[in-house]
Amino acid sequence: MPAKKSAASKKSKLQALPQLAADNIEEWDLVAKNVFYAAGWLKMWEASNTEGKKDEGATDEDRQSAWGHITESLGMDRLKRVSAVPLGEVELLLRMVRQQF
Repeated sequence: MPAKKSAASKKSKLQALPQLAADNIEEWDLVAKNVFYAAGWLKMWEASNTEGKKDEGATDEDRQSAWGHITESLGMDRLKRVSAVPLGEVELLLRMVRQQF
């Protein structure tokens, strides 16, 4: 049986999200959905589309990886705008990013 891939190796193979800017939220959102699907995080993505909903089955490791993947695409000004989101609350982070547009 093959060894389970670590989150770090899985994340390194994922497509990078484009740097989020005012004129590319639709592109960013589309790429993010595909990245979440490829990583097995689609339930987090789907939950982010409904206020207050959360993927209860997501592991802490997946939440950390998804969080890092999202925040790498945010400039410092956007990162400051979402800094109040508790770490690991990926669904809320996605909602907050979308609300900026």
